Amino acid sequence: MICEIEPIIKYWLQITSQMHVEQLEIAGVRARLQISLDDVIFYRLAMEGRPDDLVVRGHYSSRQHAASEPQNAEGAGCGTTTEELDFKRLIQEVLCYFPRALAYLKMGDFRACAFDVHHCLSIVKLASTSTSASCLRFRQMAPILHMLYYLSLAALSLECGHKRRAINYLNRGIYRIRMDHVRLGENVQFSGYKEILRIKLFKRMVIDSFARRPGNKKRTAMPPMEVARGTHPQDHICHLLSAPWRLF
Repeated sequence: MICEIEPIIKYWLQITSQMHVEQLEIAGVRARLQISLDDVIFYRLAMEGRPDDLVVRGHYSSRQHAASEPQNAEGAGCGTTTEELDFKRLIQEVLCYFPRALAYLKMGDFRACAFDVHHCLSIVKLASTSTSASCLRFRQMAPILHMLYYLSLAALSLECGHKRRAINYLNRGIYRIRMDHVRLGENVQFSGYKEILRIKLFKRMVIDSFARRPGNKKRTAMPPMEVARGTHPQDHICHLLSAPWRLF
């Protein structure tokens, strides 16, 4: 039986603000990210490669393994089709990359966060091509993943002082999330999707961070990494992600 993945993803989002993340350097072992909740160690993930250190038939990624199968079997006249994908392994992979993405976000490493979320999106794209009923579970994840992906890209832009680029990323995220819901058979005109509302709130924070100097009509940006009341982008994003979904 394949587990329901969306509730687990939403659980991780809701505990983002409570997470305490630290980097561990252990002799003879790859560097780890340690996630703690209420001073209790909750998770330890490798910082490089696959977070859980598993190897799938010589590959660090089930997605890479699936992509290599047609080439490996070309001479035999057979290959791995999307119907033959191991959905359990793909779900397991998403569920180890997604927490690491949130841990990087908490640390303010937006580039690493975006990289891990993009990996999850590539798995969703691969699984969504299947005619199996299990592929719906992956399609349902796309709006949440696109929300986190474009929030992290916007935060990365803010880190470099490019607020207009950040706003462009947020607008693109809103569009992609709408298209995700269309693919799920929902109304494209509806603007109240919970992922879109979170992006719009962060966008408002970014816009409000443009201050006007007295007697000067030209807008001036606040220093990099500061959005609304002088705090860091990851603080606002983690707060938005952790807010109960029923409030939106």
